[in-house]
Amino acid sequence: MVMLAGCGATTPAGPLGPRIALRSQLPASVVDKVPDDDHAERHQARIDVGQPPASVELTWRTARVGASSYLLSVEAAVAVPADGVELGVPTLGNPINMGTLDAVDEMVPLQLGWSHKGLGSTSSGAVSVEIRATGTLQKI
Repeated sequence: MVMLAGCGATTPAGPLGPRIALRSQLPASVVDKVPDDDHAERHQARIDVGQPPASVELTWRTARVGASSYLLSVEAAVAVPADGVELGVPTLGNPINMGTLDAVDEMVPLQLGWSHKGLGSTSSGAVSVEIRATGTLQKI
């Protein structure tokens, strides 16, 4: 007896595209006050993407300037692949201030698409999350 798990390609463990820089969207008054990514605060969270689920680790870097929190970069990597699940490169929206003018709290929406080809069928979808400069992540 032969068992076929997934018929489609499996995205292997590793980066899902390059790190996405958000520095170009910082206010001019802040650009010179934030550290480079190697010295910025680092946050991480894992999310399940696909069916069956692959585990994807999201890493984002932030900086505080006074009472404000800013996003500097975001990256995604497959931590645990899922058989037959193919993942796309994440897409980001523009940063949105969820705080006030005096205490900026940037949030950026991220979407990660997936597809799974099985025996005679294909399924696909996307997972959307909000990443906050204060270090939190929420599925939406």
